[in-house]
Parts: sequence; structure tokens; C-alpha cells
Amino acid sequence: MIVTIKTIAFIARQWEGVGHAEYPTIAPLDYTEDLVISFNKKDPVLHYEQRTWIKSPDQRNGEPIFWESGFIIDKGEGMFMLVSAQKSGRVETLKGTAEQFDNERIKLTLTAFQLIITSVWCNPAEFFFFLS
Repeated sequence: MIVTIKTIAFIARQWEGVGHAEYPTIAPLDYTEDLVISFNKKDPVLHYEQRTWIKSPDQRNGEPIFWESGFIIDKGEGMFMLVSAQKSGRVETLKGTAEQFDNERIKLTLTAFQLIITSVWCNPAEFFFFLS
């Protein structure tokens, strides 16, 4: 069976939890996490927004740590793309496949396809927001 965005759309909801982070460039810390996944039923796309905050008994409690937003895009024939933008300016594009093992498990295997860590200024764009 070919996996489609509708097959995995059941994950579209708000997920919340707590965790513990350890990484060579940061001091170990506890955090709270919020992940919102949405599906508009028209396009073969899921949108997600994931945010984390420090969980601490001191004044750092509630400080934002990480913020990422992106799309999981169904490219057809079991192929998927994940496009992610992070608050640091890092932008990633991953491509891969989805495989359904049984009625309970779907495996999404993605490999980095494009990674932008630093920005290059391009032609300027102008945006106008009308308040009335």
C-alpha cells in the first residue's frame, strides 16, 4: 500500500510534553515542548510548528529555546519532502520515503537534500500590511 499524506494525517493535532536535552554545545537542561500539526484536507501537505521552553525552578523557567516551522509534503508514489525553517536562520529540505509496516506503524525515512545555514542577501522585497 502506498502511503499518502491522508494516511499520516491522523497525527494532525497538538502534542505537548517534557524532555531533557544534552548536546555538546549546551549545558544539559529540562524543557517543555509544544508541537502543532495541521492538515487542511485540500493540499497534500501537513504543516507543523514546534517550540520548546526551559523548564527550571529558577528565573530561566519559560525562556524560549527552540522554534521551528515547516511542511511535510506528499510528492506521490510514497515519496515525501520535509521543509523546515528554524529561528536561527537554518533552513533544511529533506527527501525520502514512507512505508507502512502494519495497521499501527508507518516509517518515514528522510535524508538531507539541501541545508542552508548562513544567509546571503538577495534583491529586496517590500511588504505592505493594511490595518484597516
